[in-house]
Amino acid sequence: MSERACPRLIEVALPIREISAESVRDKSLRHGHISTLHLWWARRPLAASRGIVFASLVPDPDDERCPPEFRLAFNCLLKDKLPKILQSYGEGKKEKRDPDPYRPYDGVPDTPRNRLLTFIAKWSPEYLDFEKGKSAAPTKPDQLLDDRSLVKWETSDPENPQGQEILNIARQLIRVAHGCTHGPECRLEACSPKVLDPFAGGGSIPLEATRLGCQAIANDYNPVAYLILRATCEFPQKFGKPGWRELRDGGGGGGQASSLTNWRLKPENTLSLLNNPETTKTRRDLPHWELEGKIYMVTFQTHARIEIPPTQRQIVLDAFKHWNGSRVRLHIACVMPDHVHAILEPLGNYTLSNLLHSIKSFTANEINKALGRQGTFWQAESFDRIVRDIPDYLEKWDYVRANPVKTGLVKDPTQHQWLFEDEVVKRGSLKGRPPPMGPERPRPRCRTVGQVDTRTGQGAYRASLSPGKGQAARGRLPLGADRARTLPAGPKSPSFGASSSATSPTRRSLSP
Repeated sequence: MSERACPRLIEVALPIREISAESVRDKSLRHGHISTLHLWWARRPLAASRGIVFASLVPDPDDERCPPEFRLAFNCLLKDKLPKILQSYGEGKKEKRDPDPYRPYDGVPDTPRNRLLTFIAKWSPEYLDFEKGKSAAPTKPDQLLDDRSLVKWETSDPENPQGQEILNIARQLIRVAHGCTHGPECRLEACSPKVLDPFAGGGSIPLEATRLGCQAIANDYNPVAYLILRATCEFPQKFGKPGWRELRDGGGGGGQASSLTNWRLKPENTLSLLNNPETTKTRRDLPHWELEGKIYMVTFQTHARIEIPPTQRQIVLDAFKHWNGSRVRLHIACVMPDHVHAILEPLGNYTLSNLLHSIKSFTANEINKALGRQGTFWQAESFDRIVRDIPDYLEKWDYVRANPVKTGLVKDPTQHQWLFEDEVVKRGSLKGRPPPMGPERPRPRCRTVGQVDTRTGQGAYRASLSPGKGQAARGRLPLGADRARTLPAGPKSPSFGASSSATSPTRRSLSP
């Protein structure tokens, strides 16, 4: 908070009745609710936790000491430029337009404070009609609050677009209230306030604080509560990875599970792949192994190391991206002057050999046509390797991303215009790399993701969590160390890791 003298909203007002109604309903929720993990006797309702955390982190907009940046953001997000998706409620034939959903109740002054209170929780039109005697039918518990209320249970559903927009608005208001000036897409840890809960119990407050984009630091002395806290806030982010299970294409239609989570990579070594009867093995000058459901690192070069003109490199990148989401899941691709690197995953019944043949044939014809030449453009074979396990995947990822820098084309990978990274990876990545997906064995050649708190000397567990998206960093808790858990609000700003062990490729044919 930039102005400590300005009172927080919770010190002035709070929609107690509305939050209480949703908290009573909280007891009957089961599917996807943390109460299904363990029945903890002192668990706080999620609705109350979310409302209290938000009201504790934003200033009272009616106070004269309220920061002007917050007032400007408030007017923009909740009044002047309200997203269209929030200007209606209901579904199907019952959908109704409501261009100003956060206007106060009839007879209540339309002030910024009252608008912010209705953003937290507001009675639904059905309940207001019942209260006024316009409707004889009692309102169902799940219809007491307006669908666009922050504390409503459905708001936390990642498949609910209205709910995700509401949470995004709440996160932006909190960041602005604490001095962030980087815009709505900011995910910097420094712009996210810290929420401390020394007696977290079942983890309701740290869970909701994390959902609102905060860095939650939670602990509990009771070992049962501590275990529930870890099962609530740590294990789902460490092992669940919901952000990688369903990857939807750009058009929003359908989706497919990524092999990065159901890899069937239990981790496997070369011998296990060799002995697998389902592995297809072919060989020309180079060996080529294919196994359904695997992810591949692919490299192919131009014939006689012909240099691809800059204007034609986009043709190659577009060819990879053309089938992304339908025939192939393209994790990362980098087009260099005389060779191409990619990490990809064939989908459905498509094989790696068929995909590469299609891409190389199309791009060779298009580039030859553009250059007015004839003849072979790509080398006949490609170097391809099945990704063995997660450390192997991260090492390959670092190698592809670092290639333009190590060859001197650019100083930072983001400056290379022919580098493609899957948007899900960019949104939920850790320093430009995909999040680790499960227990890792030691990786001597790769950077460790876990870190020790250098300020306290404690090996406190640190997990990097993007609000609404699952991801975690690795760490070990040494014997006797403090058991506090730190859950940052989002991934650190993407940066290039120079400690990758991959070496710069030489201009010669690759060998397995």
